[in-house]
Amino acid sequence: MPEDKPKVYEGHRDYVFVSYAHADRNAALPIIRALVDEGYRVWYDDGIQKGSKYPDYIASHVHGWLMLHRPSV
Repeated sequence: MPEDKPKVYEGHRDYVFVSYAHADRNAALPIIRALVDEGYRVWYDDGIQKGSKYPDYIASHVHGWLMLHRPSV
C-alpha cells in the first residue's frame, strides 16, 4: 500500500467519490492520486470515520452520482 495516500476532500463543493473493493486498493490509490493531482476534489473510504456504519456514512456523502465500473480481472 502506498504510504503517500491522497488527501480526502472534506467540504461542501462537488467532488468525485471513488468506491473500490479493498482487494483493489493498490490499483485504486494511483488513480485517486492522479485525479487529485489534476485538481479534482476526491472523497474515498479514508474519509469514513472509524466506527461509522459504512453504508450510512457513504449515503450521507453521496448526493448526485455517475457510476463507472471496472470489472474484476
